[in-house]
Amino acid sequence: MKVQKLVVLLVFMLFYSLGKAQPRGEYDIRLVEDSIDCTLMKYYVDIEIKATSGTTFFFVANQSYRFSYDETVLANPQIAQELEISGTTPQGWPLPDIVYAPHNLNGSTVGMVSYNVILSSGNGLPVLLDYVKVGRVSFDIVDMDKDFGLTLHSLASQLQPALAIDEIYGGGIYTVEEGSTNDLQSDVGIDVHVFLEGVLDPATGLMHTKLNELGLLPGQTPTNSLVVATPAGQPYSGTPWNHATSMNITTYAPTVVDWVLLSLRTDRFAGDVVYKTLGLLHKDGHVEMLEEIDFDTIPNVPLYISIQTRTHMKVMSHVPVERNCHSFSYDFRYQNSWNSSGSSFGQKQVGTTYYVMYGGDVDKSVGGDIGGFDSILLSQQEGYFGFYHAADMNLDGDINALEQALWSSNSGIGVPIFD
Repeated sequence: MKVQKLVVLLVFMLFYSLGKAQPRGEYDIRLVEDSIDCTLMKYYVDIEIKATSGTTFFFVANQSYRFSYDETVLANPQIAQELEISGTTPQGWPLPDIVYAPHNLNGSTVGMVSYNVILSSGNGLPVLLDYVKVGRVSFDIVDMDKDFGLTLHSLASQLQPALAIDEIYGGGIYTVEEGSTNDLQSDVGIDVHVFLEGVLDPATGLMHTKLNELGLLPGQTPTNSLVVATPAGQPYSGTPWNHATSMNITTYAPTVVDWVLLSLRTDRFAGDVVYKTLGLLHKDGHVEMLEEIDFDTIPNVPLYISIQTRTHMKVMSHVPVERNCHSFSYDFRYQNSWNSSGSSFGQKQVGTTYYVMYGGDVDKSVGGDIGGFDSILLSQQEGYFGFYHAADMNLDGDINALEQALWSSNSGIGVPIFD
């Protein structure tokens, strides 16, 4: 590692010494949401820049990043912090004569602002393929119920000289990643964690990912060439869920366990559901939201959070969850879920630490319990392996005696939550 750092340092020093002999560089710029302070009603966004490819190394000289915002939603942009391209010598860089003037903001019209950095001396900070944080901008939040809609504007080519970026007006190639895009929004976030019985290893606090490893999730290519692939598409489009959103995924993160369907609701009855959305369950229990959540359709009141899977009995938060600024957060893993004040069942406690969704509710034609219809479906599918089916209660691609044992341990359990 020390040798690699020395090589990188020597490369930087070489480019630094060559000066104007360097080729033009092509750059990428992105806006990254840093955080939202609900107490102060502040929104923080980072400006980041990198070279597009290994052949487009460049020195960052004068910079101007121009972006617009909706003044009815955000106001009073301020420089919150100068980051890696600092107003003084950048920390960690062995180029002592690089000095940037203090960053400044200006805008000719309301709703448009330019973030400016001027190189006072030296050739500028060298930038390669890793994103470098230029600076952080704060906004006052005027209206939390609307999209923030911050947008970079391109008024120049994404090519610039190696030693002087005459004017970067937010041009270049926008890289869209989780948590960062050129159009940032204030849509409601849902931060939820849950565990599945038969999939969780209580010793590690993690669930296995065997369906994923075997290539049996929808859209994947099975690792066994003799196995028929699961068709692409989300698994909750049919009865009884009828979630019509079309969504095809063929490449999953290695931590994905399965798909889930999440709902926000005012109570436990079918007419109480106010929002449904798809998610991917990861092995640590967190649910990755897959659909853009429309804030305007969600009432600004405490709401229950409910989770459904193909193979387990549904759960609902034990109390309505208060919206914190722009998000709902609930962790099913360390507390029991709603259970009619003890007259029905919520989740199963595993050991002294974790709660899990009850396994065995696989026939969804009758809702909310684990019983004879589930056993019939299980008996019809027992012995099959290598495919994606609800009767595979422990999600390992093989329907066998383990499923029968899981169903038997939970038979007769139910919860009156309706969709």
